[in-house]
Amino acid sequence: MTSIADPTSPQSLVIAFRELPPEILTEIARHADLLILPAGQPLFTAGQPYRKALFVLHTGQLESHHPDQPVMLLQPGTVLGVNNYFESTPYISTVTALGDAQVYAIPEVALRELEQRHPVLLEALNRLLAERLRSRATQPVTGVWALPARTVMKAPLAICSPTTTVRQAFTIMNRRRIGSLGVVDDQQQLLGLITFVTLAEGMISKNVQPNDCVIGTVCGAAHSISFDAPMWKVQGEQARLGAKYLVVTEDRKPLGIISQTDVLYALMAYQRSVIAQIGDATHFSELRVFFERLGRIAHELRENNRSAGMAVRALSEVHLAIQRRCIDLVLAAIQQEGKGGPPVPYAFLIMGSGGRKEMIIRTDQDNGIILADGPLTEAPETRRWFMEFCDHVNHRLDEIGYEWCTGDIMARNPDFHKTLNEWQQQISNITELPNEKRARWSTIFFDFETLYGDDSLTVALRSHLFEELRRKPRLLRSMVEDDATGGPALGLFNRLVPASDGERKGKIDLKRNGTRILADTARIYALSEGISATNTGDRLSALVHQGRLDNAFVDSILAAYDELLDLTLAHQLRQASQGQVLDKLIDPEELTPLEGESLRMAMRVIKRLQSRIQGEFGTLML
Repeated sequence: MTSIADPTSPQSLVIAFRELPPEILTEIARHADLLILPAGQPLFTAGQPYRKALFVLHTGQLESHHPDQPVMLLQPGTVLGVNNYFESTPYISTVTALGDAQVYAIPEVALRELEQRHPVLLEALNRLLAERLRSRATQPVTGVWALPARTVMKAPLAICSPTTTVRQAFTIMNRRRIGSLGVVDDQQQLLGLITFVTLAEGMISKNVQPNDCVIGTVCGAAHSISFDAPMWKVQGEQARLGAKYLVVTEDRKPLGIISQTDVLYALMAYQRSVIAQIGDATHFSELRVFFERLGRIAHELRENNRSAGMAVRALSEVHLAIQRRCIDLVLAAIQQEGKGGPPVPYAFLIMGSGGRKEMIIRTDQDNGIILADGPLTEAPETRRWFMEFCDHVNHRLDEIGYEWCTGDIMARNPDFHKTLNEWQQQISNITELPNEKRARWSTIFFDFETLYGDDSLTVALRSHLFEELRRKPRLLRSMVEDDATGGPALGLFNRLVPASDGERKGKIDLKRNGTRILADTARIYALSEGISATNTGDRLSALVHQGRLDNAFVDSILAAYDELLDLTLAHQLRQASQGQVLDKLIDPEELTPLEGESLRMAMRVIKRLQSRIQGEFGTLML
């Protein structure tokens, strides 16, 4: 193996670090050595200590062997050793040259120094880390994910010629109510794609005129995918490229187009069927049957959703459908008893994981109620009606399978049964004088969403919350301090460290040491920015749109969150199949080397995020 100190063709670096400007790529190339690998020569082997460098395949092909994954062929531009760079851990796979290959070796010390001077490099490394985490998921080959792209695409793709004017393209898209227009040559080969975004960018940024031709002005690059590519690959490419549209092609000729929405609709088909059946239930015993089926439903959703986050969200919608139908039946029973309907408007709230739409297979009750303000609400008979209603709902939910909250966070409890004005006053008091207890209460309640009833009451309460936090942000610091009471399960050298006490001894608590920290951090950031979303993924995405967090960092967080949710879901499905009590405690000794490495990488991302929020909110005035 020899070294060339002055690499002259950084094209592979351009592919590897596509978001970096040329001047930073030049600096990276200046520090890199070009390693020559003869055929059969390993770059590194499983168990070998970290070589204190990041590698980028420049020319040739490499083959990656890992005991838990199929053999992978690596192409130029592939980055190797990303997790080792972040964690300084030994390699868990063997990478060998198929033929003569050239690989850039970028020393760790040089990358660390460049990171300090160029934050955008850290963003690129975060993006690579997210891709590594996501690549570890086994690609499903059943259900919707096995369908070829041609079965989901919208066909045919509307097209125009390169000489079509900008005005004509806009008219076609507007008249046909389509969001994209392909540009093809005389042989019907795809040249590019026009969208309303590329039209706007051309008119505003490039001073394009209405009579200019579309080619070279408002025609953007077209991301394409083969007509026979399975849906898991379609979704993966959309995520990797950040592309809303993929053009489906055969021999470079466009057949149709797939948007992110098309993928979502395809995945929702099963979920809609189950929810429709729940809506037809006529008795609480039928809802109990659906509750008992949640394990099987969770298994099917996991098989039919490439992302664990999507599977958990879909499962949550099933949970919510059961609970909403329960309230339907309670209201019908009260009517049949001759006690009438609700005397005043109300919003029945769901909180915690239910409010975030992050429920797994089993979950207890976290709910409350907002009553509309007014003289009628204060009447004793109104209060009695709603207390009886909430008591019935809580008992029926328990009967179905949703156990009573151990902290009594339920609508039958007067502490969670208030008028809008009473709720607003309580939030004002909490933000005025925050403490540890109030911060802990906020982590559950502040994920509130309307489960049933008048959503305008929920919106009004959330608006009041944002206004109070804007004027009195000290509660956010208390919430950060509460979040800091738990940390990721990492020790020296970023090794996984199980708990040493009680029922958690020898186990890693995926909630306490993982998902809870991510959900808490996303909540605090979202509240500080006035973001109304409650789902953790939605909150993080909104923080990118607001400019509070950069996209690559959030992508690595979302990948870590997805890994933790997948481990939790898989763990509970195994427990359910064996008739065990479901928990979120996982034995690291039972993990495969790949799962262990993925969990460690996810915990490192959590550690970085927790450190960041503690640094930012530590500057808030008490």
